[in-house]
Amino acid sequence: MCDRPITERSNQLTASVDVASPTDIVSLLQKCDTEIFQGWDQDGNGYKSLHSEEILQRINSVSEVAATLLQDPLNNAIVLSGCGTSGRLAFMVSRSFNRHLEQQGKPMCYYYSIAGGDKALFTSQEAPEDDPLHGRNVLKEIVRDKRRVLFLGISCGLSAPFVAGQLDYCMDHLDVFVPVLIGFNPTEQARDIPVEKWNKTFLGVTKRLEDLARLGHGYIINPVVGPEPITGSSRMKGGTATKMILDVIFTQAHQHLGILKPSAILRTYELVNSAVYSQSTAIAALLEAAGKSLSAGGHIYYLGTDSLGIVGMIDASECPPTFGASPDDVRGFIDGGYQSLGNKEGNLSSLGHNFSISLDTFQNNVLPRLAQQDMVIVLISGIDGMGKMEKIIAQVVASAAVSAGVYCCGPDQSVDCTPAEDQLLPYQLDMNIKIPWSIHEVLGPEVVPFCSHFYIEIAAKWVCNAITTGAHILSGKVFQNTMVDLKVSNTKLFHRAISIVQKYAALSTEDAKLFLLRSVYNTDSLTDDMQLASSSAHILQATSQGKIVPVALLSVIQKCSIQEAKDCLKKTPVIRAALQQCLEKCG
Repeated sequence: MCDRPITERSNQLTASVDVASPTDIVSLLQKCDTEIFQGWDQDGNGYKSLHSEEILQRINSVSEVAATLLQDPLNNAIVLSGCGTSGRLAFMVSRSFNRHLEQQGKPMCYYYSIAGGDKALFTSQEAPEDDPLHGRNVLKEIVRDKRRVLFLGISCGLSAPFVAGQLDYCMDHLDVFVPVLIGFNPTEQARDIPVEKWNKTFLGVTKRLEDLARLGHGYIINPVVGPEPITGSSRMKGGTATKMILDVIFTQAHQHLGILKPSAILRTYELVNSAVYSQSTAIAALLEAAGKSLSAGGHIYYLGTDSLGIVGMIDASECPPTFGASPDDVRGFIDGGYQSLGNKEGNLSSLGHNFSISLDTFQNNVLPRLAQQDMVIVLISGIDGMGKMEKIIAQVVASAAVSAGVYCCGPDQSVDCTPAEDQLLPYQLDMNIKIPWSIHEVLGPEVVPFCSHFYIEIAAKWVCNAITTGAHILSGKVFQNTMVDLKVSNTKLFHRAISIVQKYAALSTEDAKLFLLRSVYNTDSLTDDMQLASSSAHILQATSQGKIVPVALLSVIQKCSIQEAKDCLKKTPVIRAALQQCLEKCG
């Protein structure tokens, strides 16, 4: 039996995804997504699935707490927190439900916390993710003067120190907080590695919360949804399951507590998933075109209004840490820019061009430079207006770039869904996907309008994840089903990098770490200071570098110097090809 946490294991379904065709890639992603709903228990340990009665009851209980706090939104708070993708989804969900409160004339009650602040909505922020005391201080600032707080800490692998520090603080103050942990490993697989400058581990925090949960003072929602299609890439299944769980909790709290069951709402997401993959042929065509763009040195640009613009931006932000991509390779733009985004720190465009997110920025700075190897993907819903996109779409179509439309129909349009090409008026994009679905028979027509945006968002997420994952597979950024060119930018990724070297070079954990450090410090002879330095020092050294893991792998497999390994990658820049040649040569 594998001793790695389930979220860090290789999914057997996608073991050869790196040599799959675009059509087969989409088919494999669909099979992996099915595990979200059907559960995963290859160990035979009776792991809880998303639909297990125990998980559904916990979701329902948290909904009840949320409903109670929402009766006094001025004095209470609901805080959603996480690192990376989890933090971005926390922002997105809190934004959505605050808008519902605003429409009812009520004050906001939802708050988000993301390691590294709003910069982390766009780029990975390394040091804060590994700092539990920083997490604690951020939470204290958010909830100052609040009487009661429902805190939901999201860590897909039960591993983020930032979240652990916040949960620990909540458990120290149960007179104010109801702590909830959301993740996708069994609790015994929570990370048991000491956190720097802290005397606790995530496992210790989890066990403490388990004890409190038995007394009714907290909750752990941790269905097992199986390994990710790309090993460890929790932006995919983990991110999807996170969003569904949060949507279900708060939809119940706002609308039909005690009447609308969590299982019924989850069933609607399963229907949307089926609708998305009913368009597999069209999705495969898009990801093939996106792969050609990246392979040719081009770029992928998402354009969208409101929450669909955010979905595109989140997908883009995940590519650099996952695939070692440049921040310019995939970018997202939203109509209205920061005013529409509604983040708490406001306009961050002064931090650099990758923080400029408005359609005006795209129109003025990107559109004039579009080339035939670039791809522009327009994300459209059946319930939002086109905004400024109508004019920009015409200009995109007239450019040399490949243009595509992803049209997610609103549920009320599920039967007679307007074709995407009609929605785009007279402009004919090169490629289109239309995704209609019907959920009225599951929820009832009175509930559907409240949930419409959530289904549109999740449908767009599935499509965007498939496009960029498939594109990076086709451009050689994935070996077997492992993201071998990941950025070594936090503790989680540092240990993942060690495990990748260990797996493919057949080394012990300690030897794999030494070869990784040789690549990190660009030397064949590690000094004692290098070897004895803290993990945070290694990560700081590695963060700005690319190809850390491929260089380490090539050096150990070929028994060559670090420089020779780098030279090999220069001659064969497609990482998958370089590693495959190396393994075949060394037999």
